[in-house]
Parts: sequence; C-alpha cells; structure tokens
Amino acid sequence: MTGKRAAKASRARSRVFGFLFYLALAAALAAALSLRSASSAPRMLLGHAFLRVLSGSMQGELPEGSLIVIRRTAPQKLAIGDNITYIASDGSVITHKIESIVRPSAFGEPPSFVTRGIANPYRDSEPVPAAAVVGKVIFSTMFFARAAAFAKDISGFLLRYPVFLVLFPVLIGATVFSLRVYVTSKPSRRAGEGGTAPPQRG
Repeated sequence: MTGKRAAKASRARSRVFGFLFYLALAAALAAALSLRSASSAPRMLLGHAFLRVLSGSMQGELPEGSLIVIRRTAPQKLAIGDNITYIASDGSVITHKIESIVRPSAFGEPPSFVTRGIANPYRDSEPVPAAAVVGKVIFSTMFFARAAAFAKDISGFLLRYPVFLVLFPVLIGATVFSLRVYVTSKPSRRAGEGGTAPPQRG
C-alpha cells in the first residue's frame, strides 16, 4: 500500500509540475507579446498591461529591466505614493510616483497628478492629466522580466525560422516527459537501494 501511495504522490507531483511549467511558459509568452517600447501605448488585456522598465528613474522601487503589471484604475481612486503609468505629451510611456494631487476647481472634473521618478532630483515638469493615466502599478518582478525577454527572443527566432515552430513544441514535450519519468522513477530507485527487499518466491 505504501508503494502505491508513493507512486500516486509522484504522479500527482509530475502533473502539477507539468501544469506549472506550461502555465509559466504561457505567462511569459503573454508578457512578451504585451511588452511595448517607451514610445507606444501599452496593450491592455482584461484591464491590465505588462511593461518593462526601461530607465533607472524608479530604481529604488522598480529597477531597470523589471517587469511591471499595471491595472486600469479610476483617477479618483489614485492616491499620493501610488506608482502610475501615464502617456506624456511627447507620446512616451512613463511610470513615476504620485507626489501630490491637484484637485479641480470645477465640480466633477477629474484631478491631475504631480509625479516624480524617485531617483530623479526634480518633479516632472508637467502635471499628469487624468486622461493620460494608463493605470496603477500593482506588481513588479525581475524574474518574469527575464522569462519574458527570453520568450520574446524565442518567439522572434521562431518567426525567422518557421521550421522550429514544429520542433519547439516537440522539444518542450520531450523535456517534460523526461522530467516526469525521472520524478516517477525516484520511489522505485529508493526501494531498490535499501529498506524492504522484494518478496522472494520459493
């Protein structure tokens, strides 16, 4: 019974590993496809966008090269200290911290935001109007940035050499299968190395 339980647990771990592997791959590919340069508007997906930090103006919190997740947020819900992504007057996409909020004089008009990159000595030259705000930064990571950059390089390579569009899934499948075989074979190897010997027929 113990051997059967160990085999079931090993198969379960293998399935979970395979699921997480493909989930991470899909997330990295989705992030890579969503990345935009500093001079183009982010692509929103279900109210969220993925961007890569291209400068060091937010180095203390959002290091250069990190991947950030932006959520579309109503201007009235933004507060001092929030990191927001906005489109500047020259069309560039900037992510800076809100230092103060300029309340409108007319009732019902949206506010504007005074921002600054925390590594910059001065505030941004122009207040950010609410209409220019893309959203609020809700997550940042360096790990997924590297994964997304790798996936982007892979996707570019596959587009240049279409024959690998067939070979790449085969390679991924073979890798997952090999790891699954390795994981599931661990309990049997341990049983053979020591402990209970297999029953002998006389």
